[in-house]
Amino acid sequence: MHPALFQVHDPIEVELICDPESSYKVRNSISEISYEEFSRDSFRIKVTNKEGLFPLLIEARDSIREIFPASVAADFRKNVEQMEINYRSSSKT
Repeated sequence: MHPALFQVHDPIEVELICDPESSYKVRNSISEISYEEFSRDSFRIKVTNKEGLFPLLIEARDSIREIFPASVAADFRKNVEQMEINYRSSSKT
């Protein structure tokens, strides 16, 4: 089971808008999750653990142009910023 499907919260519908030329990378990354594809550049998935989706978003960062809803995009941004803070503080020791 994909980590984004672990039951942590109620289902959230997430839409990923991708670069059409590299959308196959996102399609391959979400193959374990049931999704809807709209044209070649838009995927909608339902997740019950949005933080379980974050590694996929990092892996496909060159392909993803936008993340909806904005709250998921903001949480992802905060997660990446926290990783940067943790990395910087650990490299000082």
